[in-house]
Parts: sequence; structure tokens; C-alpha cells
Amino acid sequence: MRRTVVLSMVVVLLSLLPACGRREGAPTLPTTPEPPKPVDVHLRLISSQTGRPVAGARVTARRAEHRFTCVALGEVLAEAVSDADGGVVLRGIPGSSDPGPVRRDVALRIDAGPRFLVREVFLGDTPGSDPGVYPLWELAPEIGATEEMTRAINGGGVAKPPGPVYVEITPEFEPVRGDFEAAARRNNEVLADPAVPIRVVSAGEVPAGAFRVRLEIDPNEAGNPRTACGSGGCVITFPRNPATGGPGVGLRTAMHELGHVMGLYHHPGPGLMSIVRPAWDWTEQEVWAVRPRRHRANGNVWPDRALGPGC
Repeated sequence: MRRTVVLSMVVVLLSLLPACGRREGAPTLPTTPEPPKPVDVHLRLISSQTGRPVAGARVTARRAEHRFTCVALGEVLAEAVSDADGGVVLRGIPGSSDPGPVRRDVALRIDAGPRFLVREVFLGDTPGSDPGVYPLWELAPEIGATEEMTRAINGGGVAKPPGPVYVEITPEFEPVRGDFEAAARRNNEVLADPAVPIRVVSAGEVPAGAFRVRLEIDPNEAGNPRTACGSGGCVITFPRNPATGGPGVGLRTAMHELGHVMGLYHHPGPGLMSIVRPAWDWTEQEVWAVRPRRHRANGNVWPDRALGPGC
């Protein structure tokens, strides 16, 4: 009888052991997440000016390492050449746990030959264009848009305004308001950058915090117009017109100085932004050379590099 009772108790205790082994809700050891799997990345290359596909360009993806003040490029992750439709497939790019569109750990170098500027950009960094589409800065030596001229007029990477530009017309500039309005329309047409339009407004109508262009008159009648810009706006100073006592400014001068406001600089010419061979309007080579700016964010420097300073 006693043996039967003891055996029964042992059976009951054994039946309780699984339940005692792990209580509901008890903490468990953390598991190490699996690293993201390599992926194939599909790109497409086009001309910034024409939109046509760019074939035969070599695209090299390299690991990017961000240091204190610079970006160092490491091992090559993948290489490919664009097909007839501008398509590129970079195979086996290491995956990323960052959900953002820009991969700052992967740098691309796009070399499409002498017809285009070499572009260096982070994977996914395509401001002003469709995701996965990388516009390249095309040269046109046959019309004078050489690499030298392109670099000169674009100021070597001078920043364009961060948003809409407001030209404030004070009472002393009201007589030439029409020149500034016509200049703004023409420059907007040429630059074709919807993110950075030039707008002409009356005094006191500039929105708070907006990029403001202030107009001033220099009492020196023999002086030349000059533009000085900072992070919040620009000041354009014009000589005084001795005949009228007002500002010495016309349509061409307004267009030229507003070109400086937009980040453009002098070049050998001919053209509106040339002081060596000046023209009354934008020339074909100027329009060709500045249009790609609409596809570039501030900080882009030469050659067409958006990675920041190299180590």
C-alpha cells in the first residue's frame, strides 16, 4: 500500500516538471537578428539636358565610410555597364536596415566618357528626378558648352538658393520694376528649376524666413553692379543713373545679377553671364550648361560630386 502511494506521488511530481521548467511570460535570451541579405540594385542613366538614355557608362559601387570631416571610399562592391536603354544592374549590394531612400554607406561613381561629367553620388540620392534615375551632366563642345565653360558658369559648385527667391522692390526701384519682372520670367524659363523660382514682390511682402534679394543704390555713378549673397539672401547694389537719379539698371543687367543670385558666375563667353564677350540674352551654350543644376542639390562640387569632401 505504502509503495503504491509513493509511486503515485512520484508520477504526480514528474507530471509537474514541464510546467515548472518554463513559466508563462518569463524572460528569454535575446536572439541575434540576421543581417540584411544582399540585393540587386537597378538604376537608369539619362542625360540631364535631353532625357535620352546613356549607354556604355561604367558604374562602380564602393563602400563609403564617414569620418569626422570627410568620406573615405573603400572596397568595390559591384560594377556594371549601362545597356542601350541606360539600364544598370548592380548585383550583390550588401543589404541595409535603414528604411530611407539614400544609402550613405554606398557610393556610386558613374563614368560615361568624355561627353559627360563624371558623377559621384550616394546610392539613392537622386534629388529632382525619379527614384532610381540618375541624370548625368552632358557637355556639348560643338556649341561651346565645353567642360571649362561649364565649370566656370556654374561657379565651381556655388550653392543655389535653398528655395523660392523673393526680389523686394522698394519705392526707389518701382520705375524699373518691369525690368526685374521680365528678368525673373526669363531666368525662370532658362533655369527651369521649379524648386527655386524667382518672384518679384513689393516692399514688405517677403515671407518671413524666405530667401530675400534686397536692392540698393550706390551713390557712386561710375560703379558697376555687384551682388553679395549669404545664407539668408542677397544684396544687389547698382550705380546711380545720373540722368534720372534712380538706379542704373536695365533688363540685361537685372538678368545678369539675378544669375549671380542663382549661383552662376562669369565665363569666357559669349553670353549673358560673360563680361568678356557679353550678350543681351542667354546663349545656347549657357542654357545647355546650366540646366542640369535643377537635378542637383546644394553641396554638389566638381567633378559632379555630391559625396562631400574626400579623405
